[in-house]
Amino acid sequence: MCGAERHPSRGTVHVLGQQLGRVEIRSLRESIGHVDPRRPVRSALTPRQVVLTGATGATEFMPRWEPDPKVLACASTISTTPGQS
Repeated sequence: MCGAERHPSRGTVHVLGQQLGRVEIRSLRESIGHVDPRRPVRSALTPRQVVLTGATGATEFMPRWEPDPKVLACASTISTTPGQS
């Protein structure tokens, strides 16, 4: 439910104060920074680029998109492994 891939068959689900089914899913995913592990990545992406896909709500790295410094810092913290930046 959090990734907005499925909607409830009964009742309601609110994510970040927004009701699923009544909110633009793409903007909600951008707020969550969700990276769906079940979606295949077709491009050869670095771990950092995969994390950055969560900031755009896309499954691929978006060309011509420039993340702001705060997003870059967060992605670096999440994706950095020993010997990699």
